[in-house]
Amino acid sequence: MPGETNRVSVQFEREATFNTIPGSPDMTTKEVVSESLTHNKTTTRSQRIRSDAQVPDWIETAVQATGGLNDELSYAAHDDFIESSMRGTYAATALTGIPGGIMTAATRRIDNTGTSPSFNTTGNIVAGQAINISGFSNAANNGIKMVKTVTDSEIILAEEETDLVNESGATLAVATAKRVINGTTARSYYIQKEQTDTAANSFQRFTGMRINSWNLNFAAGATIESNYDFMGSTMATSGTDLDASPTAASSNTVMSASANAGAVRLDGVKLSASSVQVQSVNLTVNNSMRGPSVIGQKGAGFINAGSFEVTGTLGIFYSRLDEVSDFVNHTTRRLHYNAQDAAGNAIFVTLPAFYFLSDGTPQAGGIDDDILVNFNIGCKLQAAATGIPSSSTMCVSMIDA
Repeated sequence: MPGETNRVSVQFEREATFNTIPGSPDMTTKEVVSESLTHNKTTTRSQRIRSDAQVPDWIETAVQATGGLNDELSYAAHDDFIESSMRGTYAATALTGIPGGIMTAATRRIDNTGTSPSFNTTGNIVAGQAINISGFSNAANNGIKMVKTVTDSEIILAEEETDLVNESGATLAVATAKRVINGTTARSYYIQKEQTDTAANSFQRFTGMRINSWNLNFAAGATIESNYDFMGSTMATSGTDLDASPTAASSNTVMSASANAGAVRLDGVKLSASSVQVQSVNLTVNNSMRGPSVIGQKGAGFINAGSFEVTGTLGIFYSRLDEVSDFVNHTTRRLHYNAQDAAGNAIFVTLPAFYFLSDGTPQAGGIDDDILVNFNIGCKLQAAATGIPSSSTMCVSMIDA
């Protein structure tokens, strides 16, 4: 019987050495909506002339493994690939026993009057991340908050935090499961694709697989998509399973942009029914990878990354000129949004500086329709400065329930 798509299983593990299958793989199952992993082969026809006019041979000149893994977003199921897409390293914010905590509601400022632990000396907190605060006696001051700027002794929360209460003398704790900002660390994967319903299980082994792009798509009325496109070295076939008991995939529920997405905020201000209603936010992280051929090896000899580029679209129903003016005037804005499942696990995305690049002019395409403006956006680095200790283009934070 032919193999069925429903019987395909995908597993992965990071490679310690590029393009090398781990000695004793400890793989993790990756649930997917679809996959397009493939072995690309380049051939050329021999140009030798034969008196009988026949083609003497077709010569294999290069091979490369490429393709994508497409999935729906659920908490913890994408952590490994998100970190690699960002070329950063997860850091956990876990500060406890912070003495002399002061909340100044009017300026959304939290002061640390003690000497230790500081908010940022060791990079514990960075601008643009989400944090979970506890220790204040006023409940409104606790919980998940967005950081706009941070120094060793002071956190300024984002403009959206409007329900704060003046308070002093608190002993605080600040935590988040982890957060990552973009960096330059290259990681590669061994990915195994198994067809489980054939007479003898068949395996396709992809090595040297690096994430070239990550697409994160929020659209009203649909599940949130998190898709990854890989550039790799080689693929080989096998009848042997290198890990018969892979780690199971995360069991957290799939999230949708209607039921699980929080408000989209520009410069900390919520876009809502009273201001602007958002139809979609789609992001593409492009690592600009290249994998050249080298003499003596059919697969890519190496895969290097280029620029870390973040672009996308912000689809809003037209109701005011603010965003159109920002497009016309090439004004820098800040964007953040999140998704939270029913259990309370949350993922936050922050773009500290972006422009509306194109398609920012509202148009009446025809009768009986709403005016939807799909702004193309392009992100740039937010340079390090006082209160913004880390230069970055994008930040992703996770908060455990």
